[in-house]
Amino acid sequence: MKKIIITFTIHGFMTMTSQSALVFDEEFASLPDGTTLTTSNTDFTYIRKGSGASDPAVIRPAQVGSGSSIFVKGVSGSLTGVGVKETLTLSSIYTMSVDFRFTDVSSGNVVIGVGNGSSFSGNSTFNTSHGLFWLQSDNGNFEHRISGKWSNVNEATTFEDDTNYSLQVIANGSSNSLSYSGGDVAAGKMDIYLNGNILEDDVAVTNSLTANGFRIYSVNGVGVEIDDVKLWNEAIAVPEPSSATLLGLAGLVLLTRRRK
Repeated sequence: MKKIIITFTIHGFMTMTSQSALVFDEEFASLPDGTTLTTSNTDFTYIRKGSGASDPAVIRPAQVGSGSSIFVKGVSGSLTGVGVKETLTLSSIYTMSVDFRFTDVSSGNVVIGVGNGSSFSGNSTFNTSHGLFWLQSDNGNFEHRISGKWSNVNEATTFEDDTNYSLQVIANGSSNSLSYSGGDVAAGKMDIYLNGNILEDDVAVTNSLTANGFRIYSVNGVGVEIDDVKLWNEAIAVPEPSSATLLGLAGLVLLTRRRK
């Protein structure tokens, strides 16, 4: 499925141009409550139940997002998770959006990554060198992976149980800076948004590499409800502004713009 980004120039500023490709979109539609997740009833190509864990399964009605969602909980160091195994469009630029909600957030780790390598094809936990970006909730502390270690996002951002979160990551592993509606991201950097608020502006990606897979997994007892998993192989604002809004803006003077 393709989404077309309308391109226009206002007083010398250029928005994100070109065609933006939505390369993965899983909203779990109307899957019945309690359905065990498979690669046949979802668009995931990787689904794993770790040692001692229950199968990732559907929650309906969802507590995060709408319609159906899924619940993933790893109970040991053996990961339980979902993802795509190296079949996404090869790209050094990825935007990822996902909604989630934790239970027992202080019990373990939930890891989210986009990248390339055995971390996205096998059953091992993250490998730093395989990630365009790695993010995690470490007992509720929001962290990103850089220079072989975990660092706090926005100095000290924490998650709570039974709270809905919407995460957007715009990761640029290319050698060129990019603009998108509402901002821009330098080469080798990423922007991290939570619930529409920017937490990190031009923080380093984990590695500047070409990605073709993603993974979301839980270990050591934390549960996570997940919905609306989307990836684009472009830098875009999430949610995208409507075409009508863009056309309206085209006729106006751009009064303000976030500058870096």
